[in-house]
Amino acid sequence: MTYVKAIKKAQLIEQFIKDQTLKKSLADYTAQPFLKLLLSSLGYYFEYPIKNEFILGYSLTNEFNEYTIISTSIKDPIIKAFTQSHELGHHLLHQKLLINNKEANILENDYKPEKTSEKNEANCFAANLLMPDDVLYSILYEMKSRESIKNLQCISYKTLYYRIIDYLVSKVFISKCIATKLSHDYITALPGTTKQCTLIKVWKKLKILNLRPNNYTKSEIINYNLNQINNYENILNIKKDGNR
Repeated sequence: MTYVKAIKKAQLIEQFIKDQTLKKSLADYTAQPFLKLLLSSLGYYFEYPIKNEFILGYSLTNEFNEYTIISTSIKDPIIKAFTQSHELGHHLLHQKLLINNKEANILENDYKPEKTSEKNEANCFAANLLMPDDVLYSILYEMKSRESIKNLQCISYKTLYYRIIDYLVSKVFISKCIATKLSHDYITALPGTTKQCTLIKVWKKLKILNLRPNNYTKSEIINYNLNQINNYENILNIKKDGNR
């Protein structure tokens, strides 16, 4: 399944946020302060002690208005930001699903999972809103630490992990095997160690900082990356995976 629609919707909201902040650097971008405002602009927004512990957020549309409920059980601002972004994604992408939404029971503690396709699409929207491509590019360009990214962008390491993989695979056309290892080492290794710094080293070594995807064709970037394949494998010490 592709998530083109979810990404495009996220980009529209992302641009609104950028227009409001006008920071010196894209690395200063953060969506978190705007999420409650955005949800409130669509209808009623509540923070409420949802009795169902399996549900962190819930959205509903009826003939009167649109509603968003975020559980007061959420203590971590990063989880709250992702939940708010996820629910915003549902409002913008899944209006039919939200009409008198009965997908979840917020009053009883029973588990009823979201429909996988809609859940994944809302997750994709949330991840791209919290960490847009050009913001991720700038963060790596400025060699920000994972800790500063987590705190400023209000994004979990798990979400950052998947966004790095997605960017390297979809924008720079690095194989998923290599992208996964780069992201894993950046997220999990101790700060300042060789493994933790590998992503930045490869980023600089491949001159990705000068390879903005919009300025090059896919074939040009792929050819450039293939020419550097020995560099990948020497740095990462992994076998060729053939999926390039």
